[in-house]
Amino acid sequence: MDAAIFQTLFEVRRQDPIPTRELQPLIEASLAEGHHFLQRLAREAEEGSNTFQGAGEAFFFAYQDGRLVGTAGLNLDPFEKDPNVGRVRRVYVLPGYRGQGIARRLLQTVLKHNRFPILHLRSTPEACRLYESLGFTPTGRDNPTHRKVCQASI
Repeated sequence: MDAAIFQTLFEVRRQDPIPTRELQPLIEASLAEGHHFLQRLAREAEEGSNTFQGAGEAFFFAYQDGRLVGTAGLNLDPFEKDPNVGRVRRVYVLPGYRGQGIARRLLQTVLKHNRFPILHLRSTPEACRLYESLGFTPTGRDNPTHRKVCQASI
């Protein structure tokens, strides 16, 4: 199947509150890859400590054929003391769905929603090229690994 056609077969949408039960297959897959951030996402959403519902925050989900296959969020950066700095967080796509443009579409949706003048993120080496293609630049640090100066849209 043509990749351009295949990319149109998934949907990105925002959901409040975060559907923590629906995240379980992604949590299991991410844990198998050594990532704990989706497990933290579910725990924090259930506790109410981070619901991605603050000013300028949002969380997005990618679905293909009704199945949740990816996530991406936007928070006020919890590691900064500056209300002008947002953070792209909890970006994940199930391994069997990678390479279809899902992460790119999730990130484009985050960027479209963004109101923060500066965005930070922490990337894995495998994802750096994607982030850099969307205008993020390496910081030379472990956290954040990338930064983007934005014209906020909200």
